[in-house]
Amino acid sequence: MARAIIVEDYQFDHAVKVAAVTGRNQIRDVALLHVLFGTALTTTEIALLRVDDYLRDDGTIKQDWKVREEIAYNGNERPLFWSNKKVSSKLDQYLDYRLNAGLGVVTKSSYRGLQPDGSLFVTENGGSMAMTKRVLDGKAHYSCDVLTSIFRKLFAQAGIEGASSTSGRRTFATKLYRKGYDLKHIQTLLGHGSVKAVRKLVECDPMNLGAIVAKAF
Repeated sequence: MARAIIVEDYQFDHAVKVAAVTGRNQIRDVALLHVLFGTALTTTEIALLRVDDYLRDDGTIKQDWKVREEIAYNGNERPLFWSNKKVSSKLDQYLDYRLNAGLGVVTKSSYRGLQPDGSLFVTENGGSMAMTKRVLDGKAHYSCDVLTSIFRKLFAQAGIEGASSTSGRRTFATKLYRKGYDLKHIQTLLGHGSVKAVRKLVECDPMNLGAIVAKAF
């Protein structure tokens, strides 16, 4: 299977512009793209996020939080930061839309009027995104094919060939590595079991290869 491509900034910006004018829920889809590329969460983890994974009771953002072990792809809790202003801005716009549309709304004023243990991202009718169960080697695994399909469609509409939902984590890791952050910190954010796994994720960076060629002579 081909490795998901690294999505460069200009491609991401284009995907966001396209998502903002196409699809059934533009505000949600723009927020989804920002969360995918700005948090290192997997597709399934995004689908399982709750409102109280993002908001405190008083409606402020949990900038320093965690990926709960019950939703983490490997069952291990890891840090989750909502400190990127671009990500939180688009998420806030989406939650405002949800409130105005009456999707997952409660009468209480806490959590900005949203159900705290309800899904952060919901379907058009306000429900949670369906999970698909698969049994491998006698162990149950869950995935969100609905969300994977949404991302696939968004990338196709933007004409970004080779991009998939797993491009988010690879792009996140590679961009941090380009900026000089060490592999150990990137490993912590991604939740990988070893630095070797992170190195494999960021190796053969096409931008770095281009830089090498540019300096060949």
